[in-house]
Amino acid sequence: MSETIAVTVQEQRVALTVAPVIELVGSDKFYANIGNGSSTTIAVTHSLNTSDIVWKIRQASTPYAEIITDAEVTDANTLTMKFAVAPATNELRVTIIG
Repeated sequence: MSETIAVTVQEQRVALTVAPVIELVGSDKFYANIGNGSSTTIAVTHSLNTSDIVWKIRQASTPYAEIITDAEVTDANTLTMKFAVAPATNELRVTIIG
């Protein structure tokens, strides 16, 4: 991937152009509601067959706030999340892109 950066300075203003931003070639997505009210460790099998993933965890209903928690890529098909308090049944939504 090539990257072009152009910077112009005029009257204490800076214009910055960067291209391309991101190229998502061949990426797949998995999403699911998680939580059962008792487990603080939740393993999600996403079957994307790669450990090169990014993920986001948020509330499954309004206000859809992002949840920050410990997580580890267990293997090429599994993401394991650890919570201080067990999420209620289907309280959270995880989105995984790989």
